[in-house]
Amino acid sequence: MKKKVIERQPNATGTASMQIEGQPDIRVDAMGVEFHKDEVQVWFGEGRGGTSEPKQLFRMTLPNKNWHYNFDELKADFFQYSDIYYFEYHPRAGGADIVVDKAAKTIKGVFNMKMKEAGGPHLPPPHPQPRPKIMVHGFFDLKSEG
Repeated sequence: MKKKVIERQPNATGTASMQIEGQPDIRVDAMGVEFHKDEVQVWFGEGRGGTSEPKQLFRMTLPNKNWHYNFDELKADFFQYSDIYYFEYHPRAGGADIVVDKAAKTIKGVFNMKMKEAGGPHLPPPHPQPRPKIMVHGFFDLKSEG
């Protein structure tokens, strides 16, 4: 199964870290920031390597202002994928504290979100299984080079 999650080349420098609660830190080797008129999108994660290597990516789109955002005030996604599987998670609780400097093309933030895999049950009735839930948390301090 192939779905293109990282649609653009990495264009940011800085530091970023994320972790699924109860698991080791996720290696961050690709980062990007895109500033638009009213919003900013930031993404980072394991985005490089061979097509069969598992990858993980966190992406968030939010208004261009400093703020504490509850999960329902921003668009956040977490992906786990390779050429043979694809899982997409969306927040159900939590939030992020963000500092944006559009003139300097920088964005800093911390986040903590309870996320649930998108879609219906894993198995059809009569034995449906609920989609997995994960807690993803981390921080970023990025500067756009684009």
